[in-house]
Amino acid sequence: MTGVAEDDADLRAAGGAPPDRYARVASALVRRGLLAELDAGTVVRAVLDVALEETPAALAVFHPGRDRPAEGFGRPVRSELAVPVAFDGDEVFGALALGHPAPEAFGEADRLVAEELARHAAEALHRCRLVADADAAARRERGHAAAMRSLAEAAVRLNAPLPIEAMLRDVTGTARRIVGARCAVTTVAGEAAVLSPASFVSCADGPACPVVHDAGPAVPGVADAVRSADRLAAPLRSPQGREVGLLQLFAAEGTPFTETDEAIVVQLAQLAASAIEKERLLEAQVRLARTLQRSLLPERLPDVPGVEMAARYAPGAAEADVGGDWYDALTLPDGDLFLVIGDVVGKGVEAAAAMGQLRHCLRTYAFEGLEPAAALQRLNVLVNTLGGSEFATVLAARLTPATGLLRFASAGHPPPLLLPPSGIPEYLEGARSVPIGTLPHPEWEEGRRTLAPGSALVLYTDGLVESRTLRLDEGLARLAEAAAEGGDPSAVADRLLATAGLEDQSDDSAVLAVRLTACAEQFRLRLPADYSSVSVVRRHLRAFLGACGLDDQATDEVTLACSEAAANAVEHPVAPRHHSIEVEASVEEGTVRVVVRDFGRWRTPPSASDRGRGLALMGMLMDVEVQSLPSGTEVVLRRTGRDPAGAGGGPGGGPGGRS
Repeated sequence: MTGVAEDDADLRAAGGAPPDRYARVASALVRRGLLAELDAGTVVRAVLDVALEETPAALAVFHPGRDRPAEGFGRPVRSELAVPVAFDGDEVFGALALGHPAPEAFGEADRLVAEELARHAAEALHRCRLVADADAAARRERGHAAAMRSLAEAAVRLNAPLPIEAMLRDVTGTARRIVGARCAVTTVAGEAAVLSPASFVSCADGPACPVVHDAGPAVPGVADAVRSADRLAAPLRSPQGREVGLLQLFAAEGTPFTETDEAIVVQLAQLAASAIEKERLLEAQVRLARTLQRSLLPERLPDVPGVEMAARYAPGAAEADVGGDWYDALTLPDGDLFLVIGDVVGKGVEAAAAMGQLRHCLRTYAFEGLEPAAALQRLNVLVNTLGGSEFATVLAARLTPATGLLRFASAGHPPPLLLPPSGIPEYLEGARSVPIGTLPHPEWEEGRRTLAPGSALVLYTDGLVESRTLRLDEGLARLAEAAAEGGDPSAVADRLLATAGLEDQSDDSAVLAVRLTACAEQFRLRLPADYSSVSVVRRHLRAFLGACGLDDQATDEVTLACSEAAANAVEHPVAPRHHSIEVEASVEEGTVRVVVRDFGRWRTPPSASDRGRGLALMGMLMDVEVQSLPSGTEVVLRRTGRDPAGAGGGPGGGPGGRS
């Protein structure tokens, strides 16, 4: 036999063959390189095992003759020749075996040819392995680079203002995709995170979805990362050492986790824990700012006869952007109503605190008797004198319910909206100056307008008329259109906030709606249980009765009787549940009904001689009924068109006369 050609095409092709083609390439080498040199009856078996690490010495034995059939050739043979397929004696790929049906068919020349062919095959297979190893290394490098890119992209997403649930879904799905896991589960504990206890699951055949737990921590205890062939777990531990959850992955079949997988998952777990902790701290700061802001807003609006009021506040869409919007309404000693709405520039706790300072200062100036323009002037001087960085737009107004006179001034704030009882809504322009804190000595003018009975006034902040997608003029037009639909102040305020909610609102919004009634169907006051409240009751009740058309004498008599009842309600309750009094009045078909209510029980006098003259006086002016209720004591006064002198009730109409 002759030797094997060095430039054989099959040997050259074998140099770039992938590992799964080793056996096919070697078989082609044997068929084309060896069968052409052997007797036609020779059969060849190539035994190739690329995982073989040791050379089987038995394959190198030359058998010059054999009198029994050899196994594995597919037909009986009586001669067999086997040589190893090895590179440099260390890298063994398998063996090359020859068989022949005739005995003693192979000689020394056949052995040399077989060994030469085996050497060429081993060299080709070695080159295949080198190429395959290089390809595998390149694939690993590409996979590592892709994993690093995914990790970097995940870090960017986690640093963005992403909702916590979306962030956990992202982490779960990203971890599974990067390491090629079958399933990933991120579990968080409710007491450590800013959401309910839940597990976010991501599987290869579906998106990450939360599984909410009913109660209790849902996090198995894992102090450090744990890796086995089919499971990888890393704790979610904040930079402060707080355990907030656990990230677990379960391997796909045949792909065990590696050290690189562990490092990637640990990094993702740290990023997730940091994001959760940041969200927790941000939530705490927002909660503090909101609590501060709401504590500085009025708990309730004052009850003013002849005036209906409603106010609303809505935070911006961005949780962190707690603004400095505020409103205020207070009753002055002379019965006027002082209205304020403003917006401090800035966000967060600082803006809320500055808002509180400005609000209380304006309250003080109003009670000192300053008109709106003078109050804003004083406030601006104070802010500039203190050297603070506060800037605010403010609108202050003073309304006299009995006459409808409105006086107002604006420090850079959007104009108030007037809704006449019939007609087109109108913005009250004028009386405007620069925002508070911008200039040391600006001048403010005061605007005046007399409101007709049934008119409504809407004060608002810029969050209702400005947004990223809405120009100011468009917002003002939309606000006027929505307010023109009418309704009581509560309905108007709710509708305006709902209309603003159609846009992407990133700013806070506040609205204060006031309506002046011709004659309120019902008068209602709730005041502190203090003697100073009696004069307030007299003043407001007199204005209410006058607006309802009662003559001076009837107004004086009803007011006097109610004043006596209010004084009793302040003085005589024992252990009241609330230190306040309520006064309600109504005029229907010529009948006046007044109810004075306290929240305690009255003491029973030891003798008739201790009775005061208060109930007797009330009985001379109106019908009197005193009711002892579980909630407190009510004095009900009624007056019809007839002369009430000597009418029933009198000092015996209740639990005892009191002065």
